[in-house]
Amino acid sequence: MDWAQFKVIFREKYIPRALQNAKCAEFKQLKQIGKTVAEYKKAFTNLAEYEPHLVATDKMRAQRFEDGLRYEIKRVIRPLVLPTYADVLDRAIIVDQDEMEKRKYFDNKKR
Repeated sequence: MDWAQFKVIFREKYIPRALQNAKCAEFKQLKQIGKTVAEYKKAFTNLAEYEPHLVATDKMRAQRFEDGLRYEIKRVIRPLVLPTYADVLDRAIIVDQDEMEKRKYFDNKKR
């Protein structure tokens, strides 16, 4: 038995079906809104365990992650057509940091 099989068996035995269904719905609706990319990644990774068929390939995982990003990050990343989840995540972190620096810069200029 590998780790993936163990997790499925454990979840089926010890996590109530209603909670599993709620986590599935939460994953399907997950967006980055109000989170940093790192916080969004953590939620995405945790909730993806409940819907593994939606992220079965690296390309599917990358696309679903990208779809949930905030618009100002997604608009920069989408035209790049990044092939892997790691590439999307890496670029999203960079854009998120740039956006935070830009906000700080303009906030300081207002003072």
